[in-house]
Amino acid sequence: MTAMKHVIAGSIFALALATPAGAGPNCTCRYAGNNYKTGAIMCIRGKLSKCGFVLNNTAWKTIADTCPQVKNRLNMSPYSKLATRLSASHPSR
Repeated sequence: MTAMKHVIAGSIFALALATPAGAGPNCTCRYAGNNYKTGAIMCIRGKLSKCGFVLNNTAWKTIADTCPQVKNRLNMSPYSKLATRLSASHPSR
């Protein structure tokens, strides 16, 4: 090989190493033993989280400090909470 071919081959190899790997079509985040696609939004430990990428790895990123249903339940009186539980356990016909 000539010197020029070595330079070109080395440059291509270095470029291949420097280019970040593309996210595969099957990248998912895991939670409670299940897989979720990127972009999925879940309530995890009382915080609203979105599946996305951090340093080319999937991860859950907190997007709100509370989940909508948790926030509403916190503002309810004890009687409202009881009524909600009772209506959920006895659905209307």
